Amino acid sequence: TVLLGPIWYMDQNGFVLEAGDFLTVAAFTGTCTGLPCLIPKELQDHTRGTALAFRTDEGYPLWRGPRTKGNQHRQDPVLE
Repeated sequence: TVLLGPIWYMDQNGFVLEAGDFLTVAAFTGTCTGLPCLIPKELQDHTRGTALAFRTDEGYPLWRGPRTKGNQHRQDPVLE
């Protein structure tokens, strides 16, 4: 299982996936509801020649916006 993130984030960035696309993922390993899963840093679609970054190198989700003083210490529960 690959836990991508909110669909609106993909839509907002014009990133479209279809069955049969050739993909590679750079990901963190984690658990989702007690089962092993991949939490992507970046997903590349070789079929369309596109890519979308989902998280920083530290695992911070990019759809939450830039890390500012108010949210820089907030942890993502998936990676805790």
